Amino acid sequence: MKFSTTTTLLGAALAGSASAQNYTQSAPFTLRVVSSDPASNITDSYLYACHAGAAIEGLCVGSNSTTPTVSNTYYFNTTTCDGCTPTNLGSLVWNLPVQLPDADHYSEALSISLDNLGSNVHFPLFEGGYGSTQLGFTDDKKLFASVYGDDSKNVPGERPESVTEELQNWYVCWGTVGGYYYQALAWVTAGEPHNPTCEKVEVVRDDI
Repeated sequence: MKFSTTTTLLGAALAGSASAQNYTQSAPFTLRVVSSDPASNITDSYLYACHAGAAIEGLCVGSNSTTPTVSNTYYFNTTTCDGCTPTNLGSLVWNLPVQLPDADHYSEALSISLDNLGSNVHFPLFEGGYGSTQLGFTDDKKLFASVYGDDSKNVPGERPESVTEELQNWYVCWGTVGGYYYQALAWVTAGEPHNPTCEKVEVVRDDI
């Protein structure tokens, strides 16, 4: 059966990743979008994990119901190790329900990849066994991505200073998320979105 095959693959990935990572998982929370347009019909809507492929999920816009469910509950993983410098960065994860002998879920980390080279709009995905994008939360619980440097200030022959920035280039757009067409959370790499359906938002963590 397809589900059994997927579960077997996830079990193998889980076994391989568990020995390589030492992380602390936060208490559960939901993610709410706040539009830059107060009259928007998506402001205060909650994001839910929507099917985008085999054990792959995007972050789609759902209702404004505050009720936590399996699909709209997330966690924040921070890694720990001897000698590491403490950081406020980590992985945003969603727990995919699975049927394994020793587990009932598998934590999938969110990653932002260049899924469409013809656009500056990219849809984050939860995937098992892949590297995650380093994210964090501001003091007022807004989700950001950590980047190093601003190449818009580069000059010929001069190596730029490495400066860490906390960007919140989040939008809600209609687009292809994995193999499906959804209204979902997207990341715009720079400038105005190439996709005309995009609406600027902030992503806010609401603790449960």
